Amino acid sequence: MLNKQDNNLLTDQQDVTTPEIVTLLSIGATAGSVQYPSEPTGTDIEITLNYGGSTDATQGTFNTFIVDLNGKKSVLPGVRNNINIAQITQASVGDLVSYIIPVGCILRIEYTAPNGGGTLSIKGVLGMMSKEFLFASAALEAAKVTDRVIIDLFNAPLDRTGVTDSSDIIQQYINRALKDYQVVGRNTSSKTFSTVELTLPRGQYLIDKTIVIDCSLVNNLSVSDTITLHIKGGGGGPSGTVIAIGPNATQMFDMKYGQIIMEGFKFFGKGTAIFAKVGRTQREQMGTNPLGDVMLKQSHFRDCEWYYWNKVFEVGHMFDVKFDNCGFFNFGGTSPVAFDVLKHSVDPTNNLMFYRCHMEQLPGGVFLRSIGGAAALQHNNYGFFGCHFETRNWDTTLVELEHTHRIGFYNCQFTHNNTQGAGRSITEATAKPMFRFRNSSAILFENCTISRQDVSNPAALASKVFELGSTSGGIRIVGGILDPGLNVPTSINDLWQSQADLPYVDNGETPLQITGPLVDPRYPPMFPDKMSLSSPTARTRKWGWMHKPATNELEFGYTQSTDKNYDWSDYSMKLTTEGVLSSTSRAGKKKTIANAATATWTIPSAGNASRRGIFTVWATHNSDCFAIFFSSGQTLFPISVGSTANLSTAEGTEAGKLNIYLGANGNITVKNLLGTNRDVVLSHEGITV
Repeated sequence: MLNKQDNNLLTDQQDVTTPEIVTLLSIGATAGSVQYPSEPTGTDIEITLNYGGSTDATQGTFNTFIVDLNGKKSVLPGVRNNINIAQITQASVGDLVSYIIPVGCILRIEYTAPNGGGTLSIKGVLGMMSKEFLFASAALEAAKVTDRVIIDLFNAPLDRTGVTDSSDIIQQYINRALKDYQVVGRNTSSKTFSTVELTLPRGQYLIDKTIVIDCSLVNNLSVSDTITLHIKGGGGGPSGTVIAIGPNATQMFDMKYGQIIMEGFKFFGKGTAIFAKVGRTQREQMGTNPLGDVMLKQSHFRDCEWYYWNKVFEVGHMFDVKFDNCGFFNFGGTSPVAFDVLKHSVDPTNNLMFYRCHMEQLPGGVFLRSIGGAAALQHNNYGFFGCHFETRNWDTTLVELEHTHRIGFYNCQFTHNNTQGAGRSITEATAKPMFRFRNSSAILFENCTISRQDVSNPAALASKVFELGSTSGGIRIVGGILDPGLNVPTSINDLWQSQADLPYVDNGETPLQITGPLVDPRYPPMFPDKMSLSSPTARTRKWGWMHKPATNELEFGYTQSTDKNYDWSDYSMKLTTEGVLSSTSRAGKKKTIANAATATWTIPSAGNASRRGIFTVWATHNSDCFAIFFSSGQTLFPISVGSTANLSTAEGTEAGKLNIYLGANGNITVKNLLGTNRDVVLSHEGITV
């Protein structure tokens, strides 16, 4: 809240002139009234009144009215400038209140008799009030419905040429916005605040001290009760309102807690400075914040641009935040980072969304770095939609993730070129991977353009496109195009490498699951070389097939491992490029036939209408009960027949044997005359369709 020392802010929008002081009441010992001016004037009168008492214990109230030319009296509201900013019609001893007396009217003040001893007094300053408070008064009335107060700093004493430091003045207005516009919140034990919009007019401003935005509430236990601060550039776009960091500052903003909307700015930094630290990496359960959370939430940055920074955002804790049409350009200093998400001691950062954002020209650093922790400290759910990443330096990594999961890139462009790096002596031998993932999963690139450009010596490339460490997996590239700059036919293994200090842990699956073209979009897509099918009741029971790169064989197998696929000790079946099918055994179809009953096998006829082929038939019997024969579809030709089997083209009836004959439509029929029920198996070598 403002105190008596803050009263000098009332003059911060006026030219520096000698104030005219008037005394309306010198000694008010009893109830009464005063008027000012004595006669109506031909212009509006701006006046700020100080309601006083002769002792610290003196109390009294003052009601304000205007009297028009017809003698009609009506209430005149004013804007209280101290304690807390508010529109009032009744003032008390100690209040500092600004009024506008309309042309042709007279101000009338009716006051009570003083309480607590002493006398009352009223003194005023003409023409020295803050228009900002008057505009805020009307806006505050509107805020009862719209929850929005607009404060335009057009007349604030800010240097718009960017020479004099404006940080103190901007900090004062931010503090006012966060503390003085109170409305009742859902949580009756605390208060929430209306959204306050601070508009900085067109111009360039210098910030040489860190500006703190702390929207925390006193004893607040309700997420719904929060402060929203809307800081807006008044220049109609990023180029209209420019804020530059000063020579003594190393950090422009400290966005400690709350909700922030920021739009329409261009921020100039330097290679040793951070634009903003956001939240904290640990809770601070002390003071007025019982929950201890120190974070930025439900916030929105739009139509902003950042230039020449070493780091733009250093995130201690953030969630549910949107970046829309923002640009991050021309970084400097050592190991620059556009967006740096740090590991939190208790909670993860999540739900960060970027729409049509552009990040470009970053030497020797990383655009997005997100370092989480294990278990509950894993960052998650970032989304990038139509964004553009371009390094201009091969020693730059575009995205680095550790313990970060469920990240989506949709219709984004990733360009790893060296147009700036060549001047820094960066070559293929010092190139960094485009993407570095450690202990991260569920990363999706959908319809993206991923390319490494300007490579003249592919053999000298020190890094592949992806570097994977530990248990990273579930990296999917769907559609789009992926060009690693190798100028040769590319396979999946040409795209990734294991991290040296934290090697990739193989779980059997291919690390990159690509269903899109490599290099040339006219080529067919590259599908995964493996597939695993698990039981819906027990995921450890898994069938799989995979392409064997050494032999080009297609292999099938079964495993019950928990943490790895395709680790069978021996395959179940494999297929070679010559069409050879290798397996331990091949079983025919079994039917159970009762004694003296018959059964018919329907032979496939697609491409083989006569159902020709070589057949084997055998029964579970303790003698040589089998037959191997050829069928033309009209006649059966024996190859080998056991002693307890009978083979004939027509129906056979030999007792004590399995009678095998040609049934209708060239199908094979078997009559069981062995004396007991038997399982009979038939297999067929036919013609492929």
